[in-house]
Amino acid sequence: MSKAFDTAFDGAAECVGQIIGFIFGPLMIFLGPVMVLISLGIIALLSYTFFIIVLPMLAPQGIISGDGILHISIVLGILMNVLYNYYMCCMVKNVDVGPKYDAVVKDLALATGFAYPETDTDVEQFRLDYARTMKERARKKREDENAARKDRCEVNEWPDVDHKSATTVLRRRPSGNTNNDASGMSSINAKTTPAPRPSRIPPWMLLEPQEWGYCTKSNKPKPPRSHYDAVTKCLILNMDHYCPWTFNAVGYFNYRYFVTFILHVFLGMIYALCIGYAPFYNRSGPLYDKQIQLSRDAGHAT
Repeated sequence: MSKAFDTAFDGAAECVGQIIGFIFGPLMIFLGPVMVLISLGIIALLSYTFFIIVLPMLAPQGIISGDGILHISIVLGILMNVLYNYYMCCMVKNVDVGPKYDAVVKDLALATGFAYPETDTDVEQFRLDYARTMKERARKKREDENAARKDRCEVNEWPDVDHKSATTVLRRRPSGNTNNDASGMSSINAKTTPAPRPSRIPPWMLLEPQEWGYCTKSNKPKPPRSHYDAVTKCLILNMDHYCPWTFNAVGYFNYRYFVTFILHVFLGMIYALCIGYAPFYNRSGPLYDKQIQLSRDAGHAT
């Protein structure tokens, strides 16, 4: 019963995983351009808010005053870095073909001491060797786990003290069905428990940190820390994650743009917090009333 349940559960889990992967990929492809437009819309709205609403409050003397030039310079510096790095995050693809990818992979193979297969025959031979090695490691790992499990099993015994000889005799605790014989001892009719079904061990759990694997989806040698992205259908070097806001996977070739983009977004948030504190603090003071009057004089509805 337990074995049948485990088999059914594993099959159901694999089926659910395939369904999620089948739905997730097309959904991200559909939502990717929409989320990019939303990101650009948020940037445009924040820029409009600063130049039209916030800047006149920060520089009442005009944008060509000292305060105006200072704030405009800061905002333009942050804004240009945000736009440039966001553009590069979206446009720089982490494809697993081309001279740039081949150069990086070969340098990585040289640094890790891996003999990178050059021809299709070498790749096929590496695939066979890799499958054989993983099968042997999985067998060895199961043997080690079974041995460790046996060592952890308690003997399940209790001491029976003979007061006359002051010796202790260990008797096995009855389990299962027991029948008392003529001497009063218990004979055990233990129920046999079927051996647990060996679980499937993912190959990545059997690899060393700097060891190369094999990607069965792209049919390529798999460098350390690389993963196959189901959305872009590529083997991504140093894959961090798939970012729907950039409609792209974050990996080796665009990671610096992603980090720089996040850094300048953070700086922009800190700057907005600093310049937004005073208007909220003075929302009932004379500066706020003056701003309302200036807006009315300019013809804006308030």
